[in-house]
Amino acid sequence: MKLDTFLEIKNNHGDCGSWAIWGEEEETPKSNIGDLSILDPTLNTKLLAQLKPEIVFVGLNFSTMENVESFSNFHSSSSTAQDYKIRYALKDTKFWGSYMTDIIKNFPEKHSNLMLEIYK
Repeated sequence: MKLDTFLEIKNNHGDCGSWAIWGEEEETPKSNIGDLSILDPTLNTKLLAQLKPEIVFVGLNFSTMENVESFSNFHSSSSTAQDYKIRYALKDTKFWGSYMTDIIKNFPEKHSNLMLEIYK
């Protein structure tokens, strides 16, 4: 991916999307999940070559809107977040580097069944 395309995606969709790339697991399964420096092409010079915008994972909605910064969706460092499971599932697969977003934007609800009731 070219840098200008990456920056355009970050500027226009960084608040609700992200990339399936995380820092390495260290002492715990959740270690480095919230480290967004891995998604900074000036710090991670391999980043742009790893991105696969042609593959998209779509979730339902945000679970929370706390501490939202560019590409933090699916990269929560909260002790209650389960984002580390996505890293575990995608690590060393052809899906590593895919784009990720939620179909319903800016609607935080941890329990999907409650979110769906609103749309009945």
